[in-house]
Amino acid sequence: MFCHFHSTETAVTKIYNHLLFVADGGQMSALCLLDLTAAFDNVDHTLLLDRLAYQFGLHENVLLWFQSYLSDRIFQVVYGGNTSHIVVIFCSVPQRSVLGLRLFILYTADIADNIDKHDVNFHACANDSQLYIHCDHCKKASTAA
Repeated sequence: MFCHFHSTETAVTKIYNHLLFVADGGQMSALCLLDLTAAFDNVDHTLLLDRLAYQFGLHENVLLWFQSYLSDRIFQVVYGGNTSHIVVIFCSVPQRSVLGLRLFILYTADIADNIDKHDVNFHACANDSQLYIHCDHCKKASTAA
């Protein structure tokens, strides 16, 4: 999810505070930090369009508009009077665009559902995600002689 008026610093502070709180309660934590920046470049257009249709109920003209937006995209660099070859883009959503970010969020929406099933805490802000769990310390079983 995109978080207005929040920075990476805000997210780290929130997670750190939560981890300290449970540590004060005697629990251990495991934290996984994910930077999904490169994931924007790997969004499968067919899968995204299927999700828009079946998971979010978009049909007909709206779905055709998204298909048009994602199709026939090209990339070319012009620098210092030199022009690169044209590269056809078969996957990805435009980064740093309002629509690109929202399409990425819709593309990854089922992640939060799957994480909830496994009792994992999840915090996401744009392309940065944090997964963390807490558990009690294990006590060694004593062995009788």
